[in-house]
Amino acid sequence: MAKTILIVEGESDKYIFEAILRFIQKQDDIEVVPDNVQEIEFILKADESDPLNPTALIKALDNLTSEFSKENITRVGIVRDMDLNTLDNRILLVNNAIKGAY
Repeated sequence: MAKTILIVEGESDKYIFEAILRFIQKQDDIEVVPDNVQEIEFILKADESDPLNPTALIKALDNLTSEFSKENITRVGIVRDMDLNTLDNRILLVNNAIKGAY
């Protein structure tokens, strides 16, 4: 069975995205994969202050690397709040986490 993982900052983000995905699933012209929101695995990782070295996010992605060979993970999403950061800093954080893990 294909597995979808969504990395969010906290418990409240998880609940918000579950609600959004359930709402979107009710729309006829938008497809949500997987069909059941309950099949999405959420990983909670707190925000990080250093976009050049996002160690917790790197570790979370690195831990998934070993799961890729064991499980059928087909999608991984990363959601970060803007908070007081700039869009460039957020993109830098995610890009550096991906580079650091892979």
